[in-house]
Formats: sequence, structure tokens, C-alpha cells
Amino acid sequence: MNNLRFDNKLKVTIFIGLLFLLFISAFVFPLWIISYFKFSGIKHIIVDNYIAAILCGFLLSYFIMVGQYYYSIYIDNYVVKVVSYRPVVDILRQRNYVDISHSMLVDYSFFTRYFTFNKTLMLKIKTEKKVIIKRFNLTLITSKEVVVLSRALDKIIQNNK
Repeated sequence: MNNLRFDNKLKVTIFIGLLFLLFISAFVFPLWIISYFKFSGIKHIIVDNYIAAILCGFLLSYFIMVGQYYYSIYIDNYVVKVVSYRPVVDILRQRNYVDISHSMLVDYSFFTRYFTFNKTLMLKIKTEKKVIIKRFNLTLITSKEVVVLSRALDKIIQNNK
């Protein structure tokens, strides 16, 4: 088996950057214009179209609640390593990760999260005493990456039997 490596750091960084630009253009810039250009026509346009700022606020709070996750998946001949964390919120918390040998992997499955850009990878892992389940949120993973990852995990499970 060749080494497989997937991550989404660039895609999520661009996505978070676009959300930040949306925040700046919907809230910070209009507040600055309203404060410093009190009698201008631009101020009146912004005040008259406050619904756009409210819609942007709902969109931003939705993406903050749902979360955007960095993920990194690495599979080689001996190890399966998966890391998933929220880049803004999980700065001070421990990251969700697993680093296991192939023999510990029992099963896996993917779940689609509706109304988000996230999919969930669920791994069933055999420890000495029991089988545990670890879930990893994967933001902006492509269907091609899911197929390649599924083939690799199927091959590992097949070799374990």
C-alpha cells in the first residue's frame, strides 16, 4: 500500500478567510461608515438596507455553530492516523486524533451531515478490553477522496480478517 495523505488546511483557511471578509464587509465597514460619514448618501443606503447585515449575521453564526474543521488523514503500511479539530475554537482544547496500527481497525463508515460542508468518519477501534468508536468531522472532503480513503480502509480491514 502506498502512503495516503489527505488534508484540507488550504480549503478551510480560504473558507474562514472568506467568512472573515463577509464579517468585515457586513458589520465593521458599515459601522465605520455610519460613525464617520453621518450625512452621506452611503450611510443612508446602509441604514435603509439593514436586512443584508441581519442575513449575514445569521449566516456567520450558522457557520460558527456548525464548525469548520481542519483534518489530516495519513495511512501507510503500518499506521492509520486521523486528526480533526476546529481551528478557531479548539486552540486551547485537545485535538481529536487517533494514531493506531492496522490490526486495531475493526470497521469504518462515513456519514453525511446535512446542511453543512462536513462529513463524519466513524472508526471502530479494537483495544485490549473493548471496541471503541471515534468520530472525526471532515470539512470540504471531496467524493474522490472518500472513495480512495474507503478503498484503503477496506483493504486494511480485509487484511485483518
